[in-house]
Amino acid sequence: MIRENATKILILLSFENLTLYKISKYLAKFNGPQSNGTISPILRNLVSEGYIKFNRLGPRKVYTLTEKGRQYVSTLQSLNDVVREKIFSDSIAEKFLYLDLFSNLEDGNILRDALESISGELLAILWLAFTFKKGGNEDKLSELTRRLSSVREELLQYQ
Repeated sequence: MIRENATKILILLSFENLTLYKISKYLAKFNGPQSNGTISPILRNLVSEGYIKFNRLGPRKVYTLTEKGRQYVSTLQSLNDVVREKIFSDSIAEKFLYLDLFSNLEDGNILRDALESISGELLAILWLAFTFKKGGNEDKLSELTRRLSSVREELLQYQ
């Protein structure tokens, strides 16, 4: 299973081939300073799992994506596009017609902050739906959908 920093490394390598030093500098922008002792085991795992490879350039290793790594990043990008298109574009266009995100920056910031507040739970629910669907548990998926609808209706009473 690919972990967060490993995924970030794969995404970085989808833009350019990088040395350990450059990878640590880029990751520092996301997570604060990263030691080579933290990043090196991740790189070794990605190499052993076939997501990346390296070539020596003098004393340095230059890491590149393999075909498996490119496919992984491509799948992530496709999922991101689907989420953006199906969940956010359609829903925001339908549910937030009163928002003019281009002329009212405050509304856009409030919406972003609200999404950040609930994103962990949304992803957990999406993961449940995925595992139910993948496991052929249509009954559980239907129950999840029914419960979400019920919670939404209950929360609408507080508006």
